[in-house]
Amino acid sequence: MKIPAPMSNLRPRFMLSSPPFYGISLSMFFHLISRKDDDGRQ
Repeated sequence: MKIPAPMSNLRPRFMLSSPPFYGISLSMFFHLISRKDDDGRQ
């Protein structure tokens, strides 16, 4: 049985859950919502 290296396992998850990436995804998410609202009003 092969045990994967802990660093290679944790690094991608840590990068995805890091605050900067989280903030960017949140801002993009709200940007898309605001664009949809603008399209709906027009």
